[in-house]
Amino acid sequence: MGLRGKDLEKLRAAALLHDYGKIAVRDKFLQKPGKLDEAEFAYMKAHAEKTGEFLAHLQFPRDMRDVPVIASQHHERMDGTGYPKGLASEAIVLGARIIAAADVFDALTSPRYYKPSYPVDKSFEIMDGMAGGHLDPKVMAAVHTARPHLEAALAALK
Repeated sequence: MGLRGKDLEKLRAAALLHDYGKIAVRDKFLQKPGKLDEAEFAYMKAHAEKTGEFLAHLQFPRDMRDVPVIASQHHERMDGTGYPKGLASEAIVLGARIIAAADVFDALTSPRYYKPSYPVDKSFEIMDGMAGGHLDPKVMAAVHTARPHLEAALAALK
């Protein structure tokens, strides 16, 4: 995506911290086997906003002050149906759009207590179906370009 220097450093920091707000979510929801009901999901969604709130209290260097915004927008969707603010398209900062794709890829390729891991081909098929509505098509193009690196990283984890 052409990020370098401080922009890449901010992305890395926000990616590491994007779920920090989950410390405010009770374990019974984080570890619930099976699907969350509507009320539970509404409760769980608060983690994105909490991430931004918690990180806003930290003293980031001046050139890193975008980190809380980037991290808190990782569940926004290109079509505006995401959370916490319902931002759409270019209103979502690029770093958050990148983290969203990475988060989906990780969720699909990692085993969870409620599902097995999907192979890379299936994960890409699902993610391609999410491009435009959920994920940024430009980010997905970059994900495709990075596929060999992603496959190597997954292989190294085994």
